[in-house]
Amino acid sequence: MDYKKELFAQCTPYLQWLAKREPIKDSENEATGEPICVFPFSSCTDSIKTVLGNGSVDREKIYLFMNADGVLHEGAQALIAQAFDTNKKAIVIYSDEDYYGTLAELYQIEDKMFKKTTNGLLRGEPWFKPDFSPDTLESFFYIGNLFALRGQAIADVINEFGVDVSLCMLVRILARQTAALHDNTHGAEVFVHIPEVLYTNNRLSKKDELDCFEQEFFAKTDAVRIGGTRANLGRLSVIIPSKDNPQTLKRCIETFRQCAKDMDYELIIVDNGSTDENRTFINAFLEGCGAKYLYEKAEFNFSQMCNRGAKAAEGDFLLFLNDDIAVDETQADGGWLVKMMRYAATEHIGAVGIKLHYPDGDLIQHVGITNMGIGPAHKLGGMPDKGNLYHGHNLADYNMLAVTAACMMVSREKFERAGGFDEELAVAYNDVELCFRLYQMGLYNVVVNSAYLIHHESLSRGEDTAPEKKARLLCEKRKLYEKHPWASPKAQTPDPFYSPNLVQWEKDAAYHINYQYPCDKIVELEPLPVKYRRFTGRMYHPFLMWFLRKTVRKYLEQTHVHIAKLFNRLTGEAYHMFNIDQVTQEEGIVTITGWHVLRKQDNAKLVKKLWIRGLHWEEYEVELSPKLRRDVEALFAGERRTKNTALSGICLKIDTSNLTRGKYMVGIVVKRRWRGWFLLPVECRFEV
Repeated sequence: MDYKKELFAQCTPYLQWLAKREPIKDSENEATGEPICVFPFSSCTDSIKTVLGNGSVDREKIYLFMNADGVLHEGAQALIAQAFDTNKKAIVIYSDEDYYGTLAELYQIEDKMFKKTTNGLLRGEPWFKPDFSPDTLESFFYIGNLFALRGQAIADVINEFGVDVSLCMLVRILARQTAALHDNTHGAEVFVHIPEVLYTNNRLSKKDELDCFEQEFFAKTDAVRIGGTRANLGRLSVIIPSKDNPQTLKRCIETFRQCAKDMDYELIIVDNGSTDENRTFINAFLEGCGAKYLYEKAEFNFSQMCNRGAKAAEGDFLLFLNDDIAVDETQADGGWLVKMMRYAATEHIGAVGIKLHYPDGDLIQHVGITNMGIGPAHKLGGMPDKGNLYHGHNLADYNMLAVTAACMMVSREKFERAGGFDEELAVAYNDVELCFRLYQMGLYNVVVNSAYLIHHESLSRGEDTAPEKKARLLCEKRKLYEKHPWASPKAQTPDPFYSPNLVQWEKDAAYHINYQYPCDKIVELEPLPVKYRRFTGRMYHPFLMWFLRKTVRKYLEQTHVHIAKLFNRLTGEAYHMFNIDQVTQEEGIVTITGWHVLRKQDNAKLVKKLWIRGLHWEEYEVELSPKLRRDVEALFAGERRTKNTALSGICLKIDTSNLTRGKYMVGIVVKRRWRGWFLLPVECRFEV
């Protein structure tokens, strides 16, 4: 392995992704006959008149707008022209983009480390955008720095609003008209997203700035679009499923009532079998709330409880709320609730969710649910809610394919039209399934990220870590995709609000590029070669040698401590440093992550394998591919003789479908230049 070359590759996944993609060339796309006029602009707030000069528009032409502080890639114009020719209904087409910068700016590594590898500015920080998202566009101009419009559409807007309308307002007007169509294409035929990087921005320093709108321009239409004032939004029914959590329920209700003082609402508590003592306590504090208390002993079925509460509701809007939700003091004014109601009242919107924090600190638990290749997953989960996370996903209100029912609002009419929650999904994915149906009805789901609540996740029903709960979770995921095969990973239908260029094959919070290094790929274990299964000359079975070393070391530690230390140094065991971070198992794939470093050695010259041994002497080996671990590099930075530890990470995904059932032990086998193979059993086991 060329250590520096591999280190550069591991530090720059986007560059590796770019290198594997075929470049787009003008010659590859046939001319469509539709002329394209290119117009640079300095800001999306520039008016049509400023950008076009006299403001006159040819209805037969295509107008391509690009920020002047960037570069249009070769083939971009031809690809856009081809997209207009293919999509006759298209009026707006936009693409992805990235940024120019140095290695230090883009990848946090020093240029001098790779003088022979790179020179000057590189591309990085890709912005892979969602498909048409009208409510995201209401929050900020996610269309970005390169977009094209039909002259006909521009002329129609000018006729109604004049030439002083800004470019971002021009696109927003067209988006509102498109969202109002309520067709099952969700505007994808009108607002076409090309999932290709066609523009590179020179303004890396402004990457985290969100281009927001002048709200005054739409002051009159906003009042019509998102309902009336706080007092006349309509009646809200708050449905809270709960069992044997009286104190938690009380906190939930008290914090909610504090922020809903001047609103018209009702509380509906659905209890599936609290004890008599807890039931008495709940009845006592509900007396002053005027709440409906629906009590019936039954097996836990979240969908059934929510549907039961919805049938008893009298409100225009339904707010499904977990009893372990609490309103933070910073949100006590109730602005978040009004905003959710206004969204729910909007004709084209289905379910409305909200950003949720874990109870400790400012860690994010939910900003929407993405349908990935591995299934539904919470985005940004576990990340600190600080700064701007992937273009405002923690700040701006975003359209998402699904939101969690821990706090979900939907209009009563849309909920009933969708058929309520699916009671076959008793515990998990029932909220996702409802959101899928709302989406198929031509509605958009949205999450409010400009406010947040506190969620004591799974306090009521516990964590899904027990084997039987994992099995149930897997079963309900299968049911979800049986009901919605269009969303199944097998159908390879990407989430329209999550780019196919973003990671699909593992849980990911940070919106990483969909590029796999060898260590990220699933491997099938190879049986241990026959030559290691018997004595052949001076080569002995490493597991046997480890057992002998262990026996001798144990004896020496009990009798001669100083000799034991010398023995550890002579065998090299004292210099092996390792840690297994975690071993996870899901759907037949075992994932082992950790690191291994051999002290006082150049780790770039080591060959490492994992040996896996079962209780019935089944033995397998797999060569470890390098994995970047900057934290481990920092750990050994002070040791002069311990070199090249940055690629010391362990990341192994094992397909267990062909393994014999039982328990397995894992060991690291390291080959040094003059000492041969050395086995170090890791405190790591898994069971198939």
